[in-house]
Amino acid sequence: MNHPTLPSRNEGPARAANHDFGARVNRLTLRTAAPILLALALAAPAAAQRDLFPELSVRAGGYLLGNDITVELRGGERVDLESDFGLEGDKTLATVWLEWQPGERHLFRLGYYQLSLEGRRTLDRTIHWGDVTYDVGASVSAEMEQTVYEGDWTWWLFKRERGAFGTALGATVIELSARADGQLRVGQATRESHKSVEATAPVPTIGLAGRVQPLSQLWLDAEVRILPGVQFDNVEGDALYISTSAEWQALRHFNLGVNWTHFEVDADVDADRFDGHLDFTNSGTQAYVRFIF
Repeated sequence: MNHPTLPSRNEGPARAANHDFGARVNRLTLRTAAPILLALALAAPAAAQRDLFPELSVRAGGYLLGNDITVELRGGERVDLESDFGLEGDKTLATVWLEWQPGERHLFRLGYYQLSLEGRRTLDRTIHWGDVTYDVGASVSAEMEQTVYEGDWTWWLFKRERGAFGTALGATVIELSARADGQLRVGQATRESHKSVEATAPVPTIGLAGRVQPLSQLWLDAEVRILPGVQFDNVEGDALYISTSAEWQALRHFNLGVNWTHFEVDADVDADRFDGHLDFTNSGTQAYVRFIF
């Protein structure tokens, strides 16, 4: 089936959106690169703790996550699921990461979390979402399910006793489903509006990673990856992933840590139940424990 083409990403508002995305990448990358370079400068070639590069560990924690998800379906306008349909903002959830370093140069990590949001509000404007219209004054309830799988492979190009620096290749798979139901009562009649969308968006990224031990019991870890405006599977657009962590080696096989992660996607998605544009941002802070085996 042929669909009307969304405005070119190189024309009009799309060009400005691309410029804004690039500016955000530059600002966030600078904020993250500076701590990496500083930590590498502080890392001296003294005797290292063996646990800086454990062969196998599991990281589990609580994540205070902030969401900003805007969806534009063909034939409709851009809809912010939080402000327009009343979805919850920040959410606390559990996350789990598995980290495996089988050799001297390779590090593999897998992560997972699932998020459910819901909300309700009365519309103060008419919303055209795809082929469905929600009238001003309608009572709207919305639900969203979000499952995120993350994985990355780091190859340490430069490795010393108390630090390492390398290239990182990662992939994030977003499974997103959203539904909005609206009711507007006019006299004795009730007008109802319903719309649901589903999408699975695989987003590969490539970048740099670093890990250092400036103090005998302190780890610093950082990673910056991007998807530079290319097409992969049913996704075409840009992505940015940033993660920074600090860990304290409390016991021989037990670390305490704090992590800040920012992930955003600005892309066109062509899927069976989602045909349009997705602007997806997750950003938040996590307190966690690491169990070293």
